[in-house]
Amino acid sequence: MNYTKNESAVYELEQLVEDLRQTLIERLNPRAVILAGSFGRGEVTVEMNGESLEFTSDCEVVIVDDRLPLKNTIVSEIEAGFRNKYGLDLDISGVKNTLQFHLGYFGPTINNYDLKYGSETIYGPDLTDEIPEFTPKEVPIWEGIREMFNRMIEVCRVYKNDPTKKKLFYWLDKLVFACQDALLLQFDQYDPSYEVRASLLEDIELQNEGISVRIEDLVDLCREALDRKLYGYTGIRNSSKSYWNQVQKVCNSVFKFTLIQELEIHADDYSNFPKQYLTKDLTDYIRMPGRNRSIQNLWSLAKFVGVYHELPTPSLIRKCRSQLAHEIYAVIPLLFFSQEYESLRSGAHLDVVSERVGEMCEVDFPDQSTNDKWRYLVDRVVYLWKRLCW
Repeated sequence: MNYTKNESAVYELEQLVEDLRQTLIERLNPRAVILAGSFGRGEVTVEMNGESLEFTSDCEVVIVDDRLPLKNTIVSEIEAGFRNKYGLDLDISGVKNTLQFHLGYFGPTINNYDLKYGSETIYGPDLTDEIPEFTPKEVPIWEGIREMFNRMIEVCRVYKNDPTKKKLFYWLDKLVFACQDALLLQFDQYDPSYEVRASLLEDIELQNEGISVRIEDLVDLCREALDRKLYGYTGIRNSSKSYWNQVQKVCNSVFKFTLIQELEIHADDYSNFPKQYLTKDLTDYIRMPGRNRSIQNLWSLAKFVGVYHELPTPSLIRKCRSQLAHEIYAVIPLLFFSQEYESLRSGAHLDVVSERVGEMCEVDFPDQSTNDKWRYLVDRVVYLWKRLCW
């Protein structure tokens, strides 16, 4: 298969994937190797810089084997080797010999749909056939909401570090695609391919009194983001400020529309959003097994300890009366929508974020400007988001 729409890089990518395949076989001796994400879909964002490949996409690799977990030292060596040789970031993960557990364990998620219908097995038997069939209609709308939450905080994380124009546009494009996915799921539509999803979006008609979503605006942004996704980020026409404002405006409309449709939340002022969101029945808004708040919190704390090797603070333990992951999600829109490009729209939102985050970890920003407070709180929320959200 071709791994990219950029014809000038097709041959070089084929050679890279073969190098990756041989390296994984020699170093890990797996039962099967699956390319997921943009490599699995054939939509790698890559440009030729002279004779070298210049990647915007990373490469998601799923190793199927019973000898788990994978040896971190070997995985780290492989990832470092390809980063140095090709400038490509690998994301290597392992799953058990059978993939049937995927749907039963994690449910019908966007990731599982992409893995089953939008991946490429480059070594061993095609075990994705073992994932039971399911349709976009079975993927919960929560998957789209969660994706929007995640992209919002990632945009904030990148923006606060004064990124290059290319990097900022890349993450804003990711948020545009998340808005697209959230809408498609509400109409029982989805496809692993960005290109197909853009076409599906054009056929959607939105009707809801009291909320204005101009589908044409989102379609235009998706087409623009898709062009960069497929053919690269050379020659970006818009200014960073203009694109930031466009994306934020459309995201605000789609997010509010989704909240009304799915949760009957009217978020006129995001200062009230955490309280509105957390008083809703979020029983099914989960990623890990166990439709129970205590079990979900155990999963979050297990990640805190097992992955990041940190002990939760007493204040975090006390907060387990609520569902920890949703406490984090609840403040993310306040951070994203409070920040205009190069200026802060609402300092009042920061007081709400500070109060709620301060109940889970230390928050201390004396004598800082409002913009510095925003950056500090982004750091605090990202810290908790990585450790508590699955």
